[in-house]
Amino acid sequence: MIGGNDIAVTHVHPTKTITNDTTVQIDVTVQNNGNYSATFDVTVYYDENEIETQTVTDLAPESNQNLTFTWDTTPVPKGNYTIKAYAHPIVGEVLVENNLLIDGWIKETIFGDVTGDGKINILDISLVAIAFGSRPQDTRWDPNADINNDDIVNILDISGVAVYFGEVDP
Repeated sequence: MIGGNDIAVTHVHPTKTITNDTTVQIDVTVQNNGNYSATFDVTVYYDENEIETQTVTDLAPESNQNLTFTWDTTPVPKGNYTIKAYAHPIVGEVLVENNLLIDGWIKETIFGDVTGDGKINILDISLVAIAFGSRPQDTRWDPNADINNDDIVNILDISGVAVYFGEVDP
């Protein structure tokens, strides 16, 4: 424990790394390293663009809280984006270097591109086939293969890739 007032972001993790006009969950863990309960805001960004802000209320000393942020990537142009979380400093906080954690990236690409290489080909079909029948708790689960975001890799995902088979990002 540092003492005084000190909050930190200790974990940032997007549920997918390859997206195509869908929603992505971003899991964030914050920690209170101080001596007093703390209330503060946490904001998640892609590059310098704000995704969402949530308030943590009365986080007890030496405790963590997990937050889930939802990012709708539909209006986001294709490209690579860095994910970061920022815990806004609280009154009296001196150590603020641990309030920002940059960890994770997401590539927005064309629909059906599971690999993120800008092409829809047999590699994309293969990744969906390998994960076929899996759900988030399964060892074969690949969230990028769940292209329709329904928490199961099934025929809808394979057909989603197959419909666009041969497409190349312009």
